[in-house]
Amino acid sequence: MLCAGTHSNSYRPMQAKKIIEENHRRLEHIATPYNPLVGTMYSDKMPRVELVVCDAVIPVMQIPAEMDQEDIVRLLRKCGTLAKAGRAVFGGAATERKSVRIWKEFCKVRVRYDFEYWCATQIKIKLKGKGHRDYFILNRAQRHYLTFMEELRKAGKPIEIILCKARQWGGSTLTQMYMFWIQKVHKRNWNSVICGDVEKQSKVVLSMLENAAREYDTFIDDGEPTRLRPYGRTDSVREIVGRGCTISIGSAQEPDKIRCEDISMCHLTEVGLWKTTASKSPEDLVEAITGAILEGAYTLMVLESTAKGVGNFFHHTWLDAVRGDNGFTPVFVPWFMIDIYSRPLETDEEQFVEGMSEYEHYLFRLGATLQAIYWYREKSRKMDDFRMKSEYPSTAEEAFQSTGARFFKEEYLHELRKGCLPPRMVGEIVSKHTDGDKRLYLSELLFEEDPHGCLQMWEDVDRRHTMRNRYLVTVDLGRGATTDADKTIACVWDRYWQRAGEDGYPEVVAEYAVNDSETDRLAWRVAQIAAYYNNALLVIESNTIDSSREDRFRAVLDEIKDYYPNLYKRPVSNKTDVGNTGGFRYGWNTNHASKEEICSDLNWALREAMYVERNREAVDEMAIFERHTDGSLGAVERRGNHDDRVITRALGVHFCYKKMAAPVVVNAKADNSATAKRKIVTDMAL
Repeated sequence: MLCAGTHSNSYRPMQAKKIIEENHRRLEHIATPYNPLVGTMYSDKMPRVELVVCDAVIPVMQIPAEMDQEDIVRLLRKCGTLAKAGRAVFGGAATERKSVRIWKEFCKVRVRYDFEYWCATQIKIKLKGKGHRDYFILNRAQRHYLTFMEELRKAGKPIEIILCKARQWGGSTLTQMYMFWIQKVHKRNWNSVICGDVEKQSKVVLSMLENAAREYDTFIDDGEPTRLRPYGRTDSVREIVGRGCTISIGSAQEPDKIRCEDISMCHLTEVGLWKTTASKSPEDLVEAITGAILEGAYTLMVLESTAKGVGNFFHHTWLDAVRGDNGFTPVFVPWFMIDIYSRPLETDEEQFVEGMSEYEHYLFRLGATLQAIYWYREKSRKMDDFRMKSEYPSTAEEAFQSTGARFFKEEYLHELRKGCLPPRMVGEIVSKHTDGDKRLYLSELLFEEDPHGCLQMWEDVDRRHTMRNRYLVTVDLGRGATTDADKTIACVWDRYWQRAGEDGYPEVVAEYAVNDSETDRLAWRVAQIAAYYNNALLVIESNTIDSSREDRFRAVLDEIKDYYPNLYKRPVSNKTDVGNTGGFRYGWNTNHASKEEICSDLNWALREAMYVERNREAVDEMAIFERHTDGSLGAVERRGNHDDRVITRALGVHFCYKKMAAPVVVNAKADNSATAKRKIVTDMAL
């Protein structure tokens, strides 16, 4: 059992002194001079070693560590100067020509290892806001992105990245130049594809490459210019002369124009804008392009876009990448990593810190400086909260917000995700009895591991303690068997740390999730799960049953109550209500008022960090849970979106804190006797 009692309230602000000290450290780090010619080390993932060549253009360099074993580097380390190295290689007296030949050979080797050096010496781009072209010096955000690509390349893995972009930092530029570097320096006959939402976007990227090739420095190429020329009979393909590499462009609007055969790299840009129509979908196009790439070292697939809401292909692919369900590495660059978004404080630091809001403290915990936070504060005076988080997202979750009416704040969800873990076990609860008296279905239960099972367990049932009111199972029944239909979700809660004398929180320890239209059978399944967890209180959200015109749905809970001893019922005042049994009905009914209540309870629990979540999918659903324009609550209304897990969590928090008594240790025999007499749990009995 994981100790929920150690789950602290992480929203308590840091002391002002500590914030100021940390801010000084961050400012000092940001102000560290970056010089790609010398070779600035800024990441442990990209280690460098010092090389001293006294008579070189750059006498003291920090070169990539893996370059240290190259023969030219060993020679320069041994000789210490270009002149001595020239004499050692060519013999005779030292001359400038010999020194230049040694230096050129060194540069040829260095550009293979050092992408930043290659950009700073070989590539010119148009500088935003400057009105002229100059050598490509990576900014802080681009260097952050580069570490992910280089880590994959150096490990010999396919470079597969999904990039969620903020604006104005050059993510697309870096992607394309990195692909050009591979084609120009590392690989021959290594073809690439550039695909945007419309062909104009792809042509802009191609134009940038043509300009870079036109101005490519010829020093290491012995004066030979770099040229891109039309390939074949189409204007949408260019060949890098002398390398045998082609660059094809296309668009999601006209996918048939894209040359997908024999490609090794693809850059898919603004994927968030790609639309699904009756004849094509982003999934089909991406599958066609990436399916043509034989995965291996130096192959590259980058899907990048600014976020365009939730529920679309780009969002789903991002979520899969975050969960580790596809091969893509997720990369996000927050606004505060873009140095233009900062301004000097107009008050002293301590006064500024004392006036910071809860969200500003959250920004500081994410890594923003006080100066960046001040910029954000002033900028937000001119924009509403939704537009600020859309234009200047601090996290990927903010970037993917769907509307301005999301119900749960992202800073709360960010903290909740920290408790999420892969399940320890996956399988099913089964009984040794499969026929006969249904009462036996809930006896002699055991857990069977099965990688294809529907029950995920983070903690097995704890039978070391005999306790009342410890376990709770909240259920949202689904109605269909398709992937788009609502699932049946059963969430198992452990309230061990809520017992008297403890100051802990309830935690999610298991979840059952299945698409199945056989609601009556599912009710027995969740009853087995509740029985397995020490006859947990079973709370079934009964809207599906209450609203159904089919007798088999309405009879489900009536049938279970004769066999399961710890079933929730609610009082009803309408004596003619169908299903009314002596002034009550079985299960929890979610109407407008009750949904508002339980969702507000969940929001409180998130704000105060009052429960522990284990399943990332539950947090993902909370991220797309919103207040609709008609005032109702639910998931963003897009195909494939659900809020079943949100309801089970909201119900769980509501019952853990408002309806159930504190867990208590009881005598085993006495407890069994009491349980046998108390077949049904009501609001009055809780």
